[in-house]
Amino acid sequence: MKRFSILLFFCCFLGCKAHDSKEEDLKASALKLQSYQTYVFDNPFEKNVLHALVLVLEQEGYEIKNIHYDLGFINAQKPMATVQLTSQEKAPTKLEMTANIYKENNQTKVKVNFITKTFDTQGIVKSLDIITDQELYEHLFFKIRKKISQAKDRNISKS
Repeated sequence: MKRFSILLFFCCFLGCKAHDSKEEDLKASALKLQSYQTYVFDNPFEKNVLHALVLVLEQEGYEIKNIHYDLGFINAQKPMATVQLTSQEKAPTKLEMTANIYKENNQTKVKVNFITKTFDTQGIVKSLDIITDQELYEHLFFKIRKKISQAKDRNISKS
């Protein structure tokens, strides 16, 4: 009986450790995702970064759905491929982007989220998927940096 109790104790202990490990993995992956969803610009002017983001989104084929300059919020979407539901039904898929832009110290932070929305034939959202592709976020931030740099160059040449 004593051996059984000890064995039961170790099984429970190991089971708890496995659960903690999964939870830690989820936290680590969430932190990793947040790390490449957020970018810090040395530009202290939020409106310049916001304006650059709007220009990039328009160039990339996004439709701006909502924008609030005072709050530093943008929501945009872009049509993607159509998904075949059945042999006769097709469902549109859209890539949606939400960004929050805010000042922190003498810098501007941008937090971006990309999701895909798949709709059924009645236009009701069938599924939402968070985009975890780091390259998509890096590409967007690269384009924003480039736009800000081009704007600075234009302002310097005008002086």
